[in-house]
Amino acid sequence: MSAGSARTAPWAPIRSLRSRAFRLKLAAVLTAFSVAGLYASSQAMAQAPQSAAAAVPSGCDGNQVRWGYEAGLVPGADGGFSIEGIRVDDVPAACVGRPVAITYSSGGTVVRREVRPLERGVIDRIDRSVVGDVLVTAASWAPVS
Repeated sequence: MSAGSARTAPWAPIRSLRSRAFRLKLAAVLTAFSVAGLYASSQAMAQAPQSAAAAVPSGCDGNQVRWGYEAGLVPGADGGFSIEGIRVDDVPAACVGRPVAITYSSGGTVVRREVRPLERGVIDRIDRSVVGDVLVTAASWAPVS
């Protein structure tokens, strides 16, 4: 065994532990975002105003839309993982192009609202130059008339 490898061998488990701890924290945060997304998705139609729910055309079932978050790391002293946008994985053909209102919030305070057409792929991203280093913790969407 060389002298260089003898000196680095005791540190290898510590580096591995730090890396594993970071991976576990990252997995926990992403799991929390996923659970929040599933909950928000299941509640979106129930929270939509009656006029918006009535505006959904026949054949367009918002409950069949599968969507999730785009997440990212916000740098800074209070930095952490934040919702960066909305991604739609599956949308029924009858719903493509229908306008939806997307609401982002942080700790119950609305950070941004946008109206975008419903389509497959990333339909909205937060502009960090506008919202700064705010950690966005929730997002939801609902059809508009």
